[in-house]
Amino acid sequence: MPFGYVPDYKDSPGLVNKCKDIYLRVFGIPFLGRHVEAHLLFHYLTQVKGSKILDVGCGNGLFVIELAKRGAEVWGVDLSQSALDIGEIRCYKSGYRRGVTFVKAPASEMPFLGNYFDGIICNSVLEHIPDDLAVLKEINRVLKPEAPLVITIPTDFEMRDKVPLRLAKALLHLPLGIRLAVGSHELVESKSYTEYCEFLCVRYAHARLGYSLKDIAGKLESAGFKTEELKLYCKLFQSICEDLTQTLAAFQSKTTEGKEDAKHEILNALAFPVFQVISMGDLFLPNRSVGQGMAIIARK
Repeated sequence: MPFGYVPDYKDSPGLVNKCKDIYLRVFGIPFLGRHVEAHLLFHYLTQVKGSKILDVGCGNGLFVIELAKRGAEVWGVDLSQSALDIGEIRCYKSGYRRGVTFVKAPASEMPFLGNYFDGIICNSVLEHIPDDLAVLKEINRVLKPEAPLVITIPTDFEMRDKVPLRLAKALLHLPLGIRLAVGSHELVESKSYTEYCEFLCVRYAHARLGYSLKDIAGKLESAGFKTEELKLYCKLFQSICEDLTQTLAAFQSKTTEGKEDAKHEILNALAFPVFQVISMGDLFLPNRSVGQGMAIIARK
C-alpha cells in the first residue's frame, strides 16, 4: 500500500465510499507534503522491525500505522484526544492495533522511562511548540544513546524567500479584484509576501515561521544531540505544487457541519497524482538547493 492508506471507507456502503477506498489503495492520502516527509523519514529509519519507536506529535496516527506495518513496536504521543481516537480506530481497521500505544501527554513531559526508545520521529511538530528546546531535551531523555531522532521542520523566511518561482509572490502583484476571484483568504488579505507567510502561520497554528540551519543546529546541540545528516525538501517543483494548493481558493476545502465540500475534495484528489509527478523534478536538483522544509537525523 502507498503511504497514508487507511481503510476508513473499506466495506462502507455506497459507490462514493468504494471509490474513495480504491483511490486510497492506489495513491494513499492525497497530501503531497506528507508523502515527501514520509519518504525522508523512512529513508533515515530503515531498520525498525522489533524496535521501540516513538512518534512525538503523532496526530491521527498516519506514521504510527506505517511504523507498525514495518514491524516496529510503536508509541504515539499527542495532546489532541480526538486525533488519538481517530488513530486508535484506524489501527484497528488496519489490523495493526497490537503493539501500538497512544498516549495523551505534552511533548515536554512524556510519561516514559529514560533511555527507553530505539528511535524517535517528530514530523512537522516543533514549529507548533513555543518551547521547542524543552521538547528536544525531553526527547533526549527518553531516547537511547546513539539511537536516531528524525525530525522534519519548515525553513525560515530567509530561505523560503529564495525558493525560485514562488507563485504567491506573483499573485500578490495582481489587482485585488482578481485575487478576490481566485485567491485564498491569506492571499487576499496579504499586502506583502512577508504578511502572507505570517497569515500561513496562523492558519497552521505555528508558533514560528520556521528554522534556519544555524538555529536548529544550535537547539539540537543545546538539547544534547549531534546532527548527522540534513536534507532540504519542498524545493522548486514541490514548492510550485504547494503554492497552488495554498494560494488558490479552488483548493481550499470548506466544511459544513463537519462535512467537506465535495467539489474541493474531488479537485484535490484529481490534482494530487499530477502534483506527485511534478514534484519529482526536485530529485534532479542539487542537494543544497533552497527549500521550504528540512529533514534531519540526529543522535545523542
